[in-house]
Amino acid sequence: MSNTTYSVAALAAALNVPRTTVNDWLAKYESFIDATAVGKRKVYSSQTLKVLQEVARLRDMGKTGAEIEAALEGMVGVTPEIAPEKTAAAPAETAAAPAAEKPDTAAESDAQSQLPAVKKFEENALELAAFIAELRKEQVQSRKRSRLTAFMLFIVIIVLIAALAAAVQAVRMQFAERQLEAVRMQQTLEKLNKEFTRELKSMEAIQQRERRIAEKNAIMLKTEISRLQKANAEEVKRLSRQLAADREAMQKKLALQEKILKNKSEAERKLLLAKMERDAAAAQARLVWLKNELASANKSLRELNKKFDENTVQAVAAPVAEADTVTRATPTVAGDKQ
Repeated sequence: MSNTTYSVAALAAALNVPRTTVNDWLAKYESFIDATAVGKRKVYSSQTLKVLQEVARLRDMGKTGAEIEAALEGMVGVTPEIAPEKTAAAPAETAAAPAAEKPDTAAESDAQSQLPAVKKFEENALELAAFIAELRKEQVQSRKRSRLTAFMLFIVIIVLIAALAAAVQAVRMQFAERQLEAVRMQQTLEKLNKEFTRELKSMEAIQQRERRIAEKNAIMLKTEISRLQKANAEEVKRLSRQLAADREAMQKKLALQEKILKNKSEAERKLLLAKMERDAAAAQARLVWLKNELASANKSLRELNKKFDENTVQAVAAPVAEADTVTRATPTVAGDKQ
C-alpha cells in the first residue's frame, strides 16, 4: 500500500472538481475516508483518493446517495474508523511473537498481562462499530427525511404552478370576456349612432317639408289677406258711394216732398211729414247698419292681420327651436358613444 498523502487542494486537483465539492464529499462520506492529522490540518491517503474517484464516477452515472454508499461499502469492506484500531493491534501481535520464543511460563504471564487490554480494545471496537452503525442509521433516516421533504416540496411547487396556471387562465378568460363585452358595446353604440343619424336626417326632412308647407301657407295667407284687404277696401268704397247716393236721394226726395207739401193741404202735409220722418228714421237705421258692417269688416281685417303675423312668427320660430333641440341632443349621443 502506497504511503502517499494528499491535501484537500491536491485531491481537488487530482479529481478535477472544485475544492468545496471535495469538502462536501469528505464530510458526507466521512465513514469511508482515511484521514491523518498533521499539525492543524488533515492529510488523506491514496485509499481516500480512490474512494473519491469512485464517488465522482458514480455521481456522473446518476447514482443516488444510498447507491453510492452501498458501492463504497462493497469497495472498502470495513470502515476506515475501525481499520486503524485493527492495525494498532498488529504491533501488539508482532511484539507478542518474540515473546512466544521464550519459555511457556513467560508466554503465559505475558498473555495474562495483555488480556485486560485486549478485552478493553474489543469493547472499544464494538462500541465504535455500534456508534458507526447508529450514525449510518441516522444518515439513512436523514436521507429519507430529505427525500420526503424534497418530494413534498416538489408536490407543493407543482400545486403552486397549477394554481398559478389556473389563475392566469382565469385572468385571460376574464380579459377576453371584457374585451368581447367592449366590442359588443362598441357595436351597440355604432348601431345607436346610425339610428340617431337616420332619425336626425328624417327629422330634418320633416322640418324642411313643414317649413315649405309653412312658407306656402304663409304665402297663401298673405294672398288671402291682400284679397280681403282689397275686398274690404272695395266694400268700404261701395258702402261710402251707396251712403252718399242714399243721402243725395234722401235730400232730393225731401226737396220733392217739400214742393209737394206746399201744394197739399194741411192734413196731407202732416201725413206726408210723418211718412218723411219714418223714411228718415229708416234711412238713419240703414246708415247705422252700414256703419256697423264697416266696423265689423275693419275688425275682421285687423284679426286677419294679427293672425297672419302670429302664423308668420310661428313658422319662422318652429324650425329654429327644433334645430336647437337637435343640436343639444347630438353631443349627448356623441358623449355616450365615447
